[in-house]
Amino acid sequence: MDEPLEKYWRKKFQRYAQKYEKESQISGWSDHGLSRRVTTFERVLDSTRLPSNALILDLGCGAGTYCRFLRKKGFRIIGLDYSLPILRRAQKLRGNEEIQFLNGEAYSLPLSGQSVDAVVCIGVLQTLTDGRRAIREIHRILRPGGICFLDGINALGLIELIKWKPVDHLKAYNPFILRKYLEQNGFRQLKIIGTYILPSFFLSLENHLESKKIFEKMDFLLFLFIFLARAFILIGRKSE
Repeated sequence: MDEPLEKYWRKKFQRYAQKYEKESQISGWSDHGLSRRVTTFERVLDSTRLPSNALILDLGCGAGTYCRFLRKKGFRIIGLDYSLPILRRAQKLRGNEEIQFLNGEAYSLPLSGQSVDAVVCIGVLQTLTDGRRAIREIHRILRPGGICFLDGINALGLIELIKWKPVDHLKAYNPFILRKYLEQNGFRQLKIIGTYILPSFFLSLENHLESKKIFEKMDFLLFLFIFLARAFILIGRKSE
C-alpha cells in the first residue's frame, strides 16, 4: 500500500499528465530546472563511457525526456513509470524511436535480477518514503559492473537549509550519507556531482559558468560548494 508521500505524488502526476502539454510541467519541473538537469546528466553520462549497446532502465521516466535523449545516443532503453496517463504521453512523444515502456513501481521493479547495464533514476527519490528500498531494487536488477545514476534534492543546499520548515511532500537527501549507504550495500566507484540551478534571471551567468566548465571544477571541491547545488547526481557501479 502507498505511504502518504507516494499517494500525494501519484495523484499529482496523474493530474499533471491530464492538465499539461509541456514535458517539464508533466514531470513537475520548470523549463529551466529540466534543462539544467539534462545538461548535468549529459556531462555525467559522457564520463562513464557506457558501451553503446548498453540496456538502460529509466526509472520514473515521466514523459520520456531521458529515454529519447539516451536512445538518440544509441542505447537500448526501457522507460518505467507508475502513472499510466504519463506513460501514454511518453509513448506519444516517442515518435519512431525504439523505446520500450513499462508500468511499474520503484519498490518492486518488473525486471529480472542482473538484467540491465544501467539505471537512470531522476526526480524519483524525493517522492519516496523509503528511498533505500528503491536503491536495493536498483542493485538487484543491475548486472555486475552496472552503473546507477541517482538524482536527489540536496538537503545541504542553501534553499533547503534556509527553509523555516521542511516541505512535507518533498524528501531531500544528504548526498554524503546516501553515498555511504550505497558503499555499504554493494556499490563502488561512487561520485557525487552537483546540479547547480541559478534563478532564471541569472541565466546568462549560468550559461557562462557552464561553458567555462566552472561547475565541473566546483565538483572537485564539492565539500566546499555543495551548499550551492540545488540537487545532485550520485553515480555508483555495482560490485562485480
